[in-house]
Amino acid sequence: MTDVPVEDIVGTLAEMRQSSLIRHIGLSSISADQLRTATAITDIAAVTVQYNVTMRQHADVQRLTREAGIVLSPWHPGGLPQDGEGDLFHAVITPVAAAHHATPRQVALAWRLHRGPQVLPTPGTTRTRRLEENLAAARIRLSTAQVDAIARMSVGDARLPPVLSMS
Repeated sequence: MTDVPVEDIVGTLAEMRQSSLIRHIGLSSISADQLRTATAITDIAAVTVQYNVTMRQHADVQRLTREAGIVLSPWHPGGLPQDGEGDLFHAVITPVAAAHHATPRQVALAWRLHRGPQVLPTPGTTRTRRLEENLAAARIRLSTAQVDAIARMSVGDARLPPVLSMS
């Protein structure tokens, strides 16, 4: 967020909603503490943070959004380290991708979708082929073992059990 206290930002947004100037409130790049503060002031509809198989410093935000039923819209959800970097990630993701006849990026995106029913990933794309790959990732059904194996790649996710329901 910014240097402006979250109470001031969310308070202003809540006033705007009460005046029917906006319908829902969404927040971006916030910490778990900021989200707790915001939800104590008003209802929050959505939160956007970077969260993927390699970047999980917002695991607490993920947990809080799940508990509160807030939509989590992770940006860069299919992010993976390049070849030569993150061998652990590739050692886990590549065989899962092969088993599903998918790309590693599709598996990373499918894993995000398996992490909660209110997850709405925002993969950016400028090519039709990538858009089609992103959409195909929603049809991948990972097993509990595959979800767990990917989750174990980061200690930041230790408190998040897999959620396999993809409605």
